Parts: sequence; C-alpha cells; structure tokens
Amino acid sequence: MSVLRNRNFAILFFGQMISAMGNNLFMIAFPWLVYSMTGSKTNLALTGIVVTVPGIFGLFIGVFIDRWRKKHTMIISSLFHALISLALHFVVLADTHFVAILGLVLFMQFAGTFYRPAEQSLIPLILPQEQLTSAMGLVQSGGAAAKLTGVLLGGMLIGLIGAPLLFLLNAIAFGLTTLTLCFINIKETVQTTFSSTEPSFFKEWLDGLRTIIKIKLIFRIALAAMVANFAVAPVDIVMTAWVQGPLQSTALTLAAINASIFLGIILGGALLGYVNKRIRLKTVLLSGLIVAGASVSLIGVFPVIYWATGLGLIFGYTVGTLNGSIGALAVQVIPENKRGHIFATMSAISTLAIPLGMAVYGGLMVYVPLQWMYILIGVPAVLSGLSFLLPIKKEPSSPQQQLAEVERVDSNA
Repeated sequence: MSVLRNRNFAILFFGQMISAMGNNLFMIAFPWLVYSMTGSKTNLALTGIVVTVPGIFGLFIGVFIDRWRKKHTMIISSLFHALISLALHFVVLADTHFVAILGLVLFMQFAGTFYRPAEQSLIPLILPQEQLTSAMGLVQSGGAAAKLTGVLLGGMLIGLIGAPLLFLLNAIAFGLTTLTLCFINIKETVQTTFSSTEPSFFKEWLDGLRTIIKIKLIFRIALAAMVANFAVAPVDIVMTAWVQGPLQSTALTLAAINASIFLGIILGGALLGYVNKRIRLKTVLLSGLIVAGASVSLIGVFPVIYWATGLGLIFGYTVGTLNGSIGALAVQVIPENKRGHIFATMSAISTLAIPLGMAVYGGLMVYVPLQWMYILIGVPAVLSGLSFLLPIKKEPSSPQQQLAEVERVDSNA
C-alpha cells in the first residue's frame, strides 16, 4: 500500500503490530493465570475490572497529551508497559500473591492509556490529509490481524510454556515497539504551559468536553464510537450461547465464526482507502453503522452455521470500515491543538461503554430469547447510523473552519 511508503508511518504501523500481538498474548495469559492461582470466579471478574478501569483516566489525560510531544509520550508509555510486564514475569515466578499482580497490571494499563490518543494525534502529523483514511483503515486491519494472531498463538503457547513466559514475550514486544518509535523522525510543536496566562488543567479539560458537545459532527462521531462499542461488546457472549444452544455445535464452530469476524475487519480496514475514493467518509460511517447493526440482527433469523459465519464476515467488514472511518473523520475535523483532549475522551467513553454493554445485555440474556438479543444488539447501531442523516447546521468543511468554530465556542464559554 502507498501509505506504507511513508517511512515514519511504516515504522509506527509495524511497531504497533508488534505491541498489539504482545498485548493479546498478555490478555489471554492474565485471566488464565489468576484463575489457575486462585480458582475463584470473583478474582477472575476482578481481572476484567483491573484491565478496564484505567480507561477512565482517558477522560483527563488528553490535556497532557496535547501539552507533550506525541512521539515522546508514546515511547515513555510503551517503555513503562514493557518494564512492568517484565516485572510481572519475575513476580509471578516468585509466587507472589495475586493482589500484587493485580496492582502491577493496573499500573501497566494506566501507562497504556496514553499511547493510543498520542498515536492518533501523531498520525496526521506524519501523513498528508489524502492518506489519512487509508492509514486509519490499515491500523484497523493491522490491529485485527494482530489480535487474531495473538489469540491463536496465545491459546497454543499458554499450554506449552505457561503464563509467565507470555508476560516476558509481551515485555519483549513492547520493548521492540519502544525501540522502533525512536526511529520516527518528526518535528513537533507543543503548547507552552508555564505562562501565568495559560488556562488551568480544569479549564482546558472543560474546553475539550465543550468542543465535543458543541461541534455537532464531533459529537456524532463520539456518539457513534460509544454506541459501536456498547453494541459490539456482548456479541461474543451471545454468540457463545447461540453456538451451544440453537446451533447445537462445538467450540470449533465458535472459533470459525469469530475468525470470519476478524477476517472481515482485516478486509474492511484494508479496503477503506479504496472505498473512500468513491464514497464520502461520512457516508461510509453511516452505512457501516446501519449494515453492522442489520447483519447482527439477522444472525438470529436462521440457526444455521453458514448463515452465522457469512453474516459474521459482513459484520466484521463493516466494523473494520466503521472504526477506520471514525478515526479518519475525527482526525479531519478535530483541530490539531485539541486532538489529544478529544481522542483521549472519546477513547475513555468508548472503553467505558464496553462493560456497560456487557452488563446491560448480560442481564437481558436471562430473560430475552437469543434471536431477539441479536436484534437488541443491532438496533442501537442502526439508529446511530441514521442519526448522520440529520442535518448539521453550518457544518465546517475544513479544519480551519472547524478551529474557528472551536475558538468561538471557547470564547463564549
């Protein structure tokens, strides 16, 4: 792909692939280790909380990301992740109490919350605007490919070498990513924060929230990201029940359906740049939400393996284009000096939507037939997509106009 001819982006992309594979190895090893150590389902649930809770800090860290150099922020975040994962390797070998392990994982996940918003803010600085859509799509494809590879390898390796060595592999992966980031050559300008006339942290944070709320297109992008995560979160647990229940099949069938979803995401992300040359990005986002919701809703119509697998592929494809278009559209409309604020806030809201979606749909599963669960999952995505059909008053057509609108909002606050 032409976007990979950009040296800086190629380094960033392949570094992200390495760390994503390592992180997915860790995400398999961590709950497996805790359950093996304690045999407690309560402690197993704690692993999900520990992994998710640091995402809350994304609501606040964006102010610092905008103040700091993005490349340096990513290097420090990745380095801390590597060092803590290395410490986890030795702590587990020392047979330390699992509470200490939870504490280290909590710090590691907190360090990781700085990486993604900084990366999203850095990409527009190393690529021309016409390549941003292809880049965001490729990031989605790479993430899905790394997750699929990590899941497959992790399932095999955890039985062969054990969780502690997977922690070590995760540390090596993030160490390599840290090293690759050092070779990105870019000059960044950052905000000066020491003047007495500079706004306080709290005011800057509120300015970021006001930007999301007041600028309607940004608000709808943030809402779409939240709804997508909220709705997609329970697909795995509903699919598991669907395979074991109405399909009366095995774990191999579940793996095949999940693989079709991953392959769809890879395909959708890879083709996003090509699609965007023919279709407006907002239309891609709108149609992606609608088709994703519709494809999930239809899974429950026929309890047939091939039907579920085919719709899983369609669903995955739309998720790949959807996530890529959300990132690309957001980069185009969010002013450069507020990208850290808004990307971090959007990431936090989307992250928090996942446990909320799991809780809501998990409770509904007790009372609602599975075929209706798929409809309940799909409808919010469809409605979110339809919201983009509503007119946006005086929608800014360029980043310069968007910045002028943001400054107007700030001056009126």
